[in-house]
Amino acid sequence: MTKTPALFDLTGRVAVVTGGNGGIGRSIALGLAEAGAAVAVFGRDDEKNRRVLSELKAIGVPSIAVRVDVTNRAGLEPALKKVESELGDIGILVNNAGNVSLSGGVLLEKSEDWDNVIETQLTAVFLLSKLAASSMLRRKFGKIINIGSMYSFFGSGLIPSYSAAKGAIVQLTKSMAIEFAPHNIQVNAIAPGWIETDMTAPVHTMPLNAEILARTPAGHASVGQIPLPGECGNSHRDFLQRPGDCVVPFRMAPNGSSQNYESEIFSGRPGVSVPELVRDSLEHHWASHAVVGSSC
Repeated sequence: MTKTPALFDLTGRVAVVTGGNGGIGRSIALGLAEAGAAVAVFGRDDEKNRRVLSELKAIGVPSIAVRVDVTNRAGLEPALKKVESELGDIGILVNNAGNVSLSGGVLLEKSEDWDNVIETQLTAVFLLSKLAASSMLRRKFGKIINIGSMYSFFGSGLIPSYSAAKGAIVQLTKSMAIEFAPHNIQVNAIAPGWIETDMTAPVHTMPLNAEILARTPAGHASVGQIPLPGECGNSHRDFLQRPGDCVVPFRMAPNGSSQNYESEIFSGRPGVSVPELVRDSLEHHWASHAVVGSSC
C-alpha cells in the first residue's frame, strides 16, 4: 500500500464511491484506498465492478463492490446498509455516478432522457446524501463530496439536462453544507473539466467537442489534450482528510479550466499540473480562501 503522511491517513474510515467502477470514480476509489480507507464501490456493470474490486484488494484495504443503479430509489438504502454491515459506519460519501444525454439541445432532447439525467445526476445525490447524513449525524462526523462539472458554471447549447443538473449540484452542496456544518459534516463539490473516460469518448466526433475545447483554454486543453481520470483522484482525497474539516464548501477544477469559473473558484494557472493545483489548494485555500459562507 502507498504510504501516506499521518495528517492524510484515512485508515479506519469507510468510503462509498458511486460510479466507482470506471473513469473518475475508479481513480477516486483507488486514491481513497491508497490513503487507507475501506472502500465500497457502487456500479451497474458486474464485470467492471469485479475489475475495480480486484484492484482495491491488491492495495490491501477492506473493500466491496455493490451492484447499484442509482436511479433505482428503492435500492439505495439497502445498498448503504450492506456497506455498513460489511465494512462499518460510512464516514465518506462520494457522489460521482453520472451520465449525459448528447441530445444536441433542448429542441432535440427527449423528456425521458431529461428525466434520466436529472435522476442520476441530481436526485440520486439528494437521496444518497440524505440517507448517509442521517447516520453521520448520529456520530457527529462525515464527509460528502459531490461531483460537479465545468458545466456547473456555464450553460451548453448541446447538453441542457447535464448542465442543469450540474448547476443544481453546486446549490445543493451549499445548502447541505450550511445544514450539516454544525454537526461536523463537511459537504463540498469538485468541478472537473473535461476528462477522458468511456462516457466522454463519443464526444470527440461531435460538435460538442469544439465547445468543450473552447471552454477549457488552459492546462492540458490548451494543447488539445484532455486529462485522464487518474490526474484528478487526489483532489477528492484531499477534501476527505483532516484539514478538510475546515472547508465548507470549496469547489475546485481538476483540469486546466478553472480560470473560466467564478471568482470564488480556486484559480488555476495555464501549464500548471493537477498535482500542483492540489498542492496550492492545500497551502492556501484550506487556510482561509476555501471557506465560503461559513467558518471553522
